[in-house]
Amino acid sequence: MTIWPIVERELRSAARQRFTYYLRLVGAGGLLLASAAFLSGHGGEPNLGARLFAHLHLTFFCAIWLLVPFLTADCISSERREGTLGLLFLTRLKPRDVVIAKGLAHGLRAATLWLAVLPVVAVPFPLGGVSWAEALISVLVNASAVCLALAAGLVASTLSRSWSRVVVWAGVLSALGLLLFLVGYLVISAGSVRRFSRVLSQLLAEDFLS
Repeated sequence: MTIWPIVERELRSAARQRFTYYLRLVGAGGLLLASAAFLSGHGGEPNLGARLFAHLHLTFFCAIWLLVPFLTADCISSERREGTLGLLFLTRLKPRDVVIAKGLAHGLRAATLWLAVLPVVAVPFPLGGVSWAEALISVLVNASAVCLALAAGLVASTLSRSWSRVVVWAGVLSALGLLLFLVGYLVISAGSVRRFSRVLSQLLAEDFLS
């Protein structure tokens, strides 16, 4: 038996949840509001595309850590509350297979958030000032953040049967994951990544001071 029936079951269940659709709406709407607020205060300024891209990158990065951990926060604890987790282990599935299937299914849900915000993130490119190298680094940083945020939710889901407790654990582990991510990012930053960090920090500092 493979993990794909579990993935399909999780995706069908997620398709019936309002949170799946609210997630995309909040993500895309939040970036649209951030873009509108930025353009209303900085319209016509030089290097506008690069500064808007840095602003949107930071907004989306924060949204990932606020929203994505809760995609997986209740995926295993709900099985324990409903008494269905033991039924999965009556098959040839191992605990590792269940975790991989849950993570993959909810990773696809997180990818739909990315697709929802993609048109908004593409707005700075016609304005100029954004290189493909910077765009690639942004994609890699956000993809890493998504993986860590999903992992934080998965770990939280194994710590309790109570929905409220796993939500609290997801928030705590998400904060720890963000701290770990930032420390690791600062440690391994070198070459073009370090240059991008300086440019991003400079643009955000100029935005804050202005």
